[in-house]
Amino acid sequence: MGSDPLAFRATETVLESDLEALIPDFYIESDAERLDIYRRLYRAVADEELLSMREELRDRFGEYPEEVENLFALVGLRLAAARTGSTKISLRGNLLTLTLPDATNDRFYGNDSEPSSPFQKLMKEVAGSGKQAFQLKEAGKDLTLEIRIPDAADSKQRLEEAKRNLERLVVLVEAAPQTPA
Repeated sequence: MGSDPLAFRATETVLESDLEALIPDFYIESDAERLDIYRRLYRAVADEELLSMREELRDRFGEYPEEVENLFALVGLRLAAARTGSTKISLRGNLLTLTLPDATNDRFYGNDSEPSSPFQKLMKEVAGSGKQAFQLKEAGKDLTLEIRIPDAADSKQRLEEAKRNLERLVVLVEAAPQTPA
């Protein structure tokens, strides 16, 4: 079934954003320590790892600034996007864009005799959204899903709304039966 959260992790999920998300040198002065944290964030595959790293940073360096919180939130979005099978996620303004897997990915798209594939479940959600919150687009060889998120007062609200929308898609994809690879 769709219970394996790493089922789609065959390719990396690239993350792009217009938010300031970094570890400032005034927070962690050592270049080596900052680089180590970045590496660990890049390699993270589960939300539990992020939670552990949050706690570790607070214990070692004290409360972290907004840029670090943004970094954790964006990595969380990347992990959720990976669970949908997306190869790229972008959050710019109030637009969250997911690049769906390559067309040859049978695990994601299923086949003609499989109407309950992750892709079909996503399409039902898109068709039923009614609010035009979701839009499927073709960009060259890529198929993207654009999700309009409500305007937010600050980056924290914007990230929370993006995460909420993305988690809806994760539930759909993980609930879909998986075609053997």
